[in-house]
Amino acid sequence: MRANSTHLIIPFFIPHQGCPHQCRFCNQRVISGTAPSAGDLSRSLEATVRSWISHSASRRYTDIEIAFYGGTFLALNPDCLKLLLDTSQAFIDRGEVHGIRFSTRPDPDMTAALHLIRGYKVRTVELGVQSMDDTILAMSNRGHTAADVVHAVRVVRDHGLKLGVQLMVGLPGDTPERLTKTVCRVIALKPDFLRLYPTLVVNGSPLATDYRNGRYQALSVTEAVEATFPAYVRFRKAGIPVIRMGLQATADLDAGTDIIAGPYHPAFGQLVQSRLYLALIRHGLSKSGFAGRILTLGVAAPYQSTCMGQRRHNLAVLKRTYGIEAVCVTAADLPPETVTVNGFRVSLADLLPDESH
Repeated sequence: MRANSTHLIIPFFIPHQGCPHQCRFCNQRVISGTAPSAGDLSRSLEATVRSWISHSASRRYTDIEIAFYGGTFLALNPDCLKLLLDTSQAFIDRGEVHGIRFSTRPDPDMTAALHLIRGYKVRTVELGVQSMDDTILAMSNRGHTAADVVHAVRVVRDHGLKLGVQLMVGLPGDTPERLTKTVCRVIALKPDFLRLYPTLVVNGSPLATDYRNGRYQALSVTEAVEATFPAYVRFRKAGIPVIRMGLQATADLDAGTDIIAGPYHPAFGQLVQSRLYLALIRHGLSKSGFAGRILTLGVAAPYQSTCMGQRRHNLAVLKRTYGIEAVCVTAADLPPETVTVNGFRVSLADLLPDESH
């Protein structure tokens, strides 16, 4: 669930049964659970939405959306798709919910696929782009090209829908240079928001076989943070919100039984944001000519722990790198992704491209 003071998104996870391709990195039944029947899905959706509405009644949200995740929504069996849309639309017709959103693949037949949702109050489509490099897409057995992505984006826009894009970091064949090109091409598409996911080796996926046979090397958490951080900076400087980094934590994922390798961390997004604060502080130290032993940092109160880093990692790096004896982090009236370094103010806009590496 993602919410702010007025907006509530109710997530509902669908099975992998609709996907026409077996991507190398995917065993969607592990990520979303085993595949139930259409009737079971509809009943589960009804119960899930009613539960969220009941528990959120005191918050008085003015905008509530049902969100379908965990598979390719438009590739579901048409009867199942219609049943889920009908169930969702009934909540909308009663004024209890205000819209529908879903994730799907950027397949070549996107125009025909979107015809299936006519008559329903769908407002947002998230495209599982993953990469804009055709070599990487082929190596991952995605079944679409970068040109298909461009076409799908145009079709989504032509239908007046809000556009989200999902990208993956660390796919087979990926490099920092290729990722940068993907990021720049996605920025040119002007999505309304982004999700960034580090590649995990999921048990039962073709990538798991590659990993066990030595044909794929998974990123560590640190490597994934360092790879994701420049992409995050570029998207944010382009004014594109990055609404999630890393998979949503679940009991199964946290137990480690489904992921055999890769950079899973329940607070991956915070690690990336902490890396940003470290870059901001370093920039401030460089530009301000700091040469003292006591460092005072000002940051908005909700972001103080992010600025310090998990287990005060950033503070340890600053002390070790700059010979600082003490770092004091104080609450300041500042926007997010902004810090004062002994009074010298630094924000995301001040970072140069080479400082996001």
